[in-house]
Amino acid sequence: MHRVDHLIVGQGITGSMLALTLLRRGKTVAVIDDAKLSSSSKIAGGVYNPFNFKFMMNLWKAKEMVVCVNELCAYAEKISREKIHTQRKIFKILAEAERKQWEEACMMREGLFADEKILEVIPEGVVAPHGIGVVNGGGNVDCELLLHVVSEQIIASGHYLVEQFQHERLDLSNGEAVYDHKLSAKYITFCEGHLARRNPLFNFIPFKPAKGQLLHVHIPGLKCEEILSRGVSLIPLGNERFILSGTFGNDQDDERLTEEGKEELLEKVKKFISLPITVENQLAGVRPATQDRRSVVGIHPLHLQVSIINGTGSRAVLLTPFLSEKLCDAIYEGKEIPVEVNVRRFLK
Repeated sequence: MHRVDHLIVGQGITGSMLALTLLRRGKTVAVIDDAKLSSSSKIAGGVYNPFNFKFMMNLWKAKEMVVCVNELCAYAEKISREKIHTQRKIFKILAEAERKQWEEACMMREGLFADEKILEVIPEGVVAPHGIGVVNGGGNVDCELLLHVVSEQIIASGHYLVEQFQHERLDLSNGEAVYDHKLSAKYITFCEGHLARRNPLFNFIPFKPAKGQLLHVHIPGLKCEEILSRGVSLIPLGNERFILSGTFGNDQDDERLTEEGKEELLEKVKKFISLPITVENQLAGVRPATQDRRSVVGIHPLHLQVSIINGTGSRAVLLTPFLSEKLCDAIYEGKEIPVEVNVRRFLK
C-alpha cells in the first residue's frame, strides 16, 4: 500500500494549486482524478483580477491573494521550467457612469489596484468613448499547462490514480484516509468542483453550479497585450488571437456547447471591439459555486482528516492559492480559517 501525507481528490485548478502548495511545504502528495468527468478547469480563461468593478473596490483579501498566486505560479514555473503565468494590466472599458464612479473611488479609497489616471489613448480597434480604467496586479494563468505540469509531478512520484473516486471505498475508521486498500494518507482534501454535490461527506453544503462558455477568436489588427474587460474578458494569446470568456449560466450543470452562449459572447465583445472577429473554437464547462456565491474551505466537523476546497467559481485562479495556504495552515499548524469562507457557516 502506498503511504503519503496528503491525498487530493480532483485535479482541476483547485486540486492543482493545492498540490503545488503541499509540495512547496515538503509534503508527499497523491491524486485521484478522472479528467473525463469535468473540463471546466481545462477550458478556463485563467484571468485573475483583484478589483471589483461592480463596487469599485479591491476584492476581499485581494493583496494577500495576489501575493499567493504570484508566489505559487513562480514555484510551478521553477519546477517545470515552463511559462505558466503572465502578469498583465486589465483594461476596463468604462461606461459614462462608471467613469465617475471610478474617479470617486480612487479619491476616497487608498491602496486600490485601480489606477487613478484614466487612459485616454485607446488601442486601435477598441471602442471606449469614456476612457479606460487600468487595473494593476492582475494577469492570467495557462490553466491547461498548469494542470499538465502538476499531473506530471505527481505521476513521477508514482502516486497518481486515473479513475473516478468511489466514496464507498474510502475508509476513515483509523484516523487516516485509506482508499481501496491501495493508498493511505494522513489527510484527504476534496477538490471536486461541481461534482462535490455527489459527495456524501459534504452534503450539507448548498452547491449551485454555473455553466460557463468561452471562445477562441482571431481579431486581425488588434495589437493589445492587456486583458480587455466590459461584461466579458478578452485575453491575449499572441498572434492576434484571444480567449473570449464571460457567460455564466446559473443552475446549468451540462457541458454542451450552445449557439446562444456563442452569440451572447460575440454580442458583448462587439460593443467594444470594432474589428472583424473570427471564431476558431468554442468550449464549455461547469464552474463550482455555492448558493451564497462565496468559496468554501475547511475541515469536516466529524472526520478531522477530511477537508474541502470548493465554490471558487470564475475566480478560481485568484482564490485557490490563498485558500490552499489557509487550509494547509489549519491542517498542519492548527490555525483558524477565515470565517467568511469557512465550511462551518453551513453547519446548523
